[in-house]
Amino acid sequence: MNVYVASMSRFGPLWQDVRTQWSQRGIRVVSTWIDESGPGESDMAALWSRCVAEAAGCDALVAVHNPGDQWKGAFVEIGAALAGGARVLIVGQPDGSW
Repeated sequence: MNVYVASMSRFGPLWQDVRTQWSQRGIRVVSTWIDESGPGESDMAALWSRCVAEAAGCDALVAVHNPGDQWKGAFVEIGAALAGGARVLIVGQPDGSW
């Protein structure tokens, strides 16, 4: 199963650890942003093209919202996943209707 994770970029290192744990269970985290989540590590145009393609091609997307987070890109990633027919799991309580 290919899973895309959407969260604030500061959690990139956490998702790297999760990727390792999940891979042992046959779950492949396809979010390449987690490997370049620090300030200035990404060419933003290339990053967004890749994020949209990865989210659109995943089997499931996990979007994590922590108290105080202000989602921006997660909305794009969720939309791409839904358009691609993926299941979407929202963790937390983001603004809006879910």
